[in-house]
Amino acid sequence: FDLFPGTFSVASSEKTPPAIWIDFSALPEKSAGLFFPPGLHILNEPLVLNSSSAVLAPGAVLRYRGAEDVDGVVLLSGTYSSISGPGGAIDANGISIRAVVMERCENCSVGDLFLFGSGSWSLHAIRSASVRIKNVKIFSGADGVDIDSSQDVLVENVFVNSWDDAFVVKTTEKRNDARDVTFSKIAAWTRKSAFKLGTESVAEFFNIRFENFDGYDLDRGCALLVRDGARAIDVVFERGRLFMKNWKDRDKNFQTGIELQVEHRRNDISNSSVALVRFSNIDIDAGPEDIKA
Repeated sequence: FDLFPGTFSVASSEKTPPAIWIDFSALPEKSAGLFFPPGLHILNEPLVLNSSSAVLAPGAVLRYRGAEDVDGVVLLSGTYSSISGPGGAIDANGISIRAVVMERCENCSVGDLFLFGSGSWSLHAIRSASVRIKNVKIFSGADGVDIDSSQDVLVENVFVNSWDDAFVVKTTEKRNDARDVTFSKIAAWTRKSAFKLGTESVAEFFNIRFENFDGYDLDRGCALLVRDGARAIDVVFERGRLFMKNWKDRDKNFQTGIELQVEHRRNDISNSSVALVRFSNIDIDAGPEDIKA
C-alpha cells in the first residue's frame, strides 16, 4: 500500500511479532494508527488508543499477559479512536479484567472483532458519546456489552455468549445520563439477563431501544430494573424471541421472560420511576413466568 514518506515504522522484538505504526499525525484530520499482521501478539501492558486507532488483520490475536490490576486489555479514549478487524481477536486470557474499555470517548468505534477470555465486563463504554459497536462476537465469563452513562450509542450485529448479563445499559456515574442508546440485530446466549436496563441506575435513562433480538438458553430475557433513584423514560423492547432455560445448578433462578423492578435498595433513595415503556412483538418460549413486575 502507498503511504506518505516518513509516516510509518515497523516495531518488533524477540518476544513480539512485528507491528506497523502508521503515523497519520502529519496528515490532515487523521490520527495515529497501529496495524497488527496475522499471528499472536503478546501484550504485557494494556494497548492504549488515545485519539488513535488499531487494525487487526485476519488471524491476528492480541493476548494479554500483564498484571490484573489494570482497567482493561484495550483502552480507548479521546476522539475518533477505534479498534477493528476484520477477523482479528482480543484474548483477555481468563483474567478478571475488561477486554475493551471506551472511556471519555467521542466518535469512537469497535468493529469486526472476536473478544474472549474476559472474567469481567467484556466491552464497557463509559462516559462516552457517539459510539459505534458493530459486527462483534463476545465470549465472556461475566457481562458482554455494558453501555454506561453514555449518549448516542449504536450496538449492531453483535453476538454475546456470557456467564452474566449479555447486553446492558446502566448508569454508574451521577449526572451522566444514558441517552439515545440503541441495540439492534443482536443475539445472546446467557445464564443471566439477556437484554437489560439497570440494575445500576444513579443517573437518568432517555430513549433506550432494544430491537430485533434473539436470546437462547436464558434465565431472564428482557429486564428493566431501576433501583438507585433514577428515571427511565421512553424505553422500548420490540421484535424479539426469547428461549428460556431452567439452570438448575444456579442458587437463584429467575426464569422470567420479561421482568420489571422499580424499587429502592438504599434507605436514602425514594424517587426511582419509569414512564413510556413498551414491550412489543416479543415471543417467549417455555418461561414459567412470562411477565413479572
